[in-house]
Amino acid sequence: NGAQAFAFYKNEVGLKPDACMLDIGCGIGRKTLPLTKFLASNSLYVGLDIDEREIKWCSRNISPSYPHFVFITIDVFNKFYNPLGGVMPDHLVLPFPDNSFDVVTIWSVFTHMFPNDVFHYFREARRVLKPGGKFVASYYLINDHAKREVRAGKPVWDLAYHLPDRGCWTSNPNIPEDQIGLEEDWLR
Repeated sequence: NGAQAFAFYKNEVGLKPDACMLDIGCGIGRKTLPLTKFLASNSLYVGLDIDEREIKWCSRNISPSYPHFVFITIDVFNKFYNPLGGVMPDHLVLPFPDNSFDVVTIWSVFTHMFPNDVFHYFREARRVLKPGGKFVASYYLINDHAKREVRAGKPVWDLAYHLPDRGCWTSNPNIPEDQIGLEEDWLR
């Protein structure tokens, strides 16, 4: 997983060794570890996550050898991952000045967020990106093909429940944030 992401960063995003990078949803650092051998000491990597245990692990096991790798817990509400979170996702203000980062990544975060929250994160990512910066994110896309797969009973991801009031699809109508698919037309 980390090696694939690193190849993508280098080959598709054009990540440079002196980049300032923000990784929202860094988790336990699977995509972070390969970067420790690439990002130079004059670079900056900031990993954010709602799981305090994972952030503490990264801070104890990565930051001491790579002090330009910083990890911060953000207390954002998510009914599935952080039901006691203090900040609603559409109210999060990233704790960085405008134009701070060359690259902002959000892997497997939007797959657990409602569209209005995703849109808010888009705005925040744009705010903290430097002019010409790159934004990388992953989604479960719901398009005509995905809908046909659901109707045929053979979806790649079981996002069979449409939530028209939220403008998305989920695999779990009781806790939608478990897995959310976004309409491709909306996303574009």
